[in-house]
Amino acid sequence: MSAKGERTPSRARNYSKLAVIVTALLASRAAGAEERDPRESEAKRACLGGKPDRGIELLAALFAETNDPTYIYNQGRCFEQNGKANEALTRFREYLRKSPNLGPEDRAQVQAHITEMERQATPARAVVGAPPVVAAPPATATTSSENDAEGTSRDLRVAAIVAASVGVVLVASGIYFGARTGSLSDEVTADARKGLFSQSKYDEGQRDQLLQWVGYGVGAAAVVSGGVLYLLGAKRASTEAHTVSAMPTLGPGGAGASLRVTF
Repeated sequence: MSAKGERTPSRARNYSKLAVIVTALLASRAAGAEERDPRESEAKRACLGGKPDRGIELLAALFAETNDPTYIYNQGRCFEQNGKANEALTRFREYLRKSPNLGPEDRAQVQAHITEMERQATPARAVVGAPPVVAAPPATATTSSENDAEGTSRDLRVAAIVAASVGVVLVASGIYFGARTGSLSDEVTADARKGLFSQSKYDEGQRDQLLQWVGYGVGAAAVVSGGVLYLLGAKRASTEAHTVSAMPTLGPGGAGASLRVTF
């Protein structure tokens, strides 16, 4: 009975020690959980929720306060999760520089992330380094200029034909009114010999005489302008503009026109 009674307190003491150890471990784990910074969870939710900027900001603040490179690694993962390969590369490489004593397995894991990010970032770098677009050969521009010059030359020739045609019509009208002026002058002279005078015939003769000289002057100027325009259109070899203008002039001595060519 006595021996059996001696073993019972010893076993009880062992159980008591085990209970104390388990209680201490649970308390230590609970204390560690309580001491964990809530910003870590917030950063994780932000990265997984498509808000990498917020997550990176929180992780940067944690690293600045603790100098723990694990937060740099987590930044790389945040960028990786949100499809930002170039940014993730910089963070993973920085993590390796900040962790010189990293174990082989952990280093290999980080290097695997770097390799994957380099593969994803390659198309972006290829686009940036694409060869520049080669400009069209000068021959194309020359051909376009030649076409423009040819079109302008054709327009000048058409304008020349129109101007010359109008000039011919005006000259013909001048001849017509000149003939009428002569006829009316003969009638007025004949009436004067008979002692008669017709004011209407005299006024009509004066008007026809004016129209005669207008027809001659403006018509001749139009014909000359048409000739100049035709020569310019035929000899044009560039796209420079040529302006030809004809201005009729009237004076006491008759009618005429002034011709101006601008290059």
